[in-house]
Amino acid sequence: MLDQSFSVKCLKHILKKEDVKHFRLWNSSDSEEDKDNKISDISNRINSPGFCFPSFREKITKGKIIYSAPDATTLLLLRKLDRNIRAIYKVKQANRDEIIHQVKSLLKEGCFYSALRLDISSCYESVDRKAILDKVEQNSILSYTSRNLLNQLFCTAQFKVKMGVPRGLSVSATLNELFLRNLDKQIKNLPHVYYYARYVDDMIIFSYYEKDEARRDVIKTINEFGLELNQHKEISIECYSSINKNDDTYSSFEFLGYYLQSRAYLKDAKKWRNVKIGIAGTKIKKIKSRIVHAFIDFTKNNQLTLLEKRLKFLSGNYLLKQGEESRLLGGVYYNYSHLTDNAGSLQELDLFFQKILFSRQGSLGKKLNLKLNNSQRKNLVKLSFYNGFKERWSHSIQPSEMRLLHRCWIYEKN
Repeated sequence: MLDQSFSVKCLKHILKKEDVKHFRLWNSSDSEEDKDNKISDISNRINSPGFCFPSFREKITKGKIIYSAPDATTLLLLRKLDRNIRAIYKVKQANRDEIIHQVKSLLKEGCFYSALRLDISSCYESVDRKAILDKVEQNSILSYTSRNLLNQLFCTAQFKVKMGVPRGLSVSATLNELFLRNLDKQIKNLPHVYYYARYVDDMIIFSYYEKDEARRDVIKTINEFGLELNQHKEISIECYSSINKNDDTYSSFEFLGYYLQSRAYLKDAKKWRNVKIGIAGTKIKKIKSRIVHAFIDFTKNNQLTLLEKRLKFLSGNYLLKQGEESRLLGGVYYNYSHLTDNAGSLQELDLFFQKILFSRQGSLGKKLNLKLNNSQRKNLVKLSFYNGFKERWSHSIQPSEMRLLHRCWIYEKN
């Protein structure tokens, strides 16, 4: 049975090493008794009748306010509250890899279909908070303490007058999923929809109807929940069951970091259409920008080893997290495992990287010409996005190195 309490035992279970370091909870020389006493102090503060939430830290990222916990007590409280709600309501975020795998298979099918790629506008800020809190209040399975703390959170001066749920807090993603669960059910139950998936605020829908009719039906359902769509991210396509060998038109859209292309007409009677899957244009642009800034930073600090490490990080694969029973991997293969050869995304990145590396023109090229000799260039050119993907080249990058590697890409946070 789930222990919903904010006890020392429960808080110790969810405490992470980075929490101890970030909030300087204790030193390595402290005894286990001292460490337990500090966790006990946190538990007592949370369970105190007079507990009040402090002011949350705020920062602006891409025009949105992102909130974060100012201290270890608030962080652990919200993390445990999030765990409680997730367990009680069986909230689970969709799996990006599984969605792309399913969409890839559906795009290949030879029947007529329309596919809608939709994006909920300001999703966190638009969800009906009252509906969420009412749902939680009506279900006494969630402990009284958890319900009380959740209500208290939204009664703070920072959040009381604002709509939706605050971005950045661990509990907000769970509350967002809880609210959108009913929307998911209603869209899935539309008679013409035979596949629907949502990843946070990104939606994909396959329908037997023509795209305009399917869109009207889906948007009506979305609007009934008080939600709006990002029209500039919205796209709908149609693919046909007829054969046309000469029409090589592809319908395309970006979704979850991928650029998906499906042949509009069948090429032959095999009833399977050709599909190309590349990296989304926005992601390609980001990777290219990172390559450029890695070289720019090298011209300032002359640290060739650091440049090589950054290029390996971009073009290869690495261990993100080692668990007791599993590993979390990242990199060009593990982030984009569904790429197809005919899409050309990896070749495009290799060509871009090589042009910069061997350039002797322009401001950056002239500076690199002074910093890199031919031997160093020949060594760096061995790095390849295509081979990093195909051969799953892995590089050893320590967690402590990540902050240093990302330092030249700090501009992305704004």
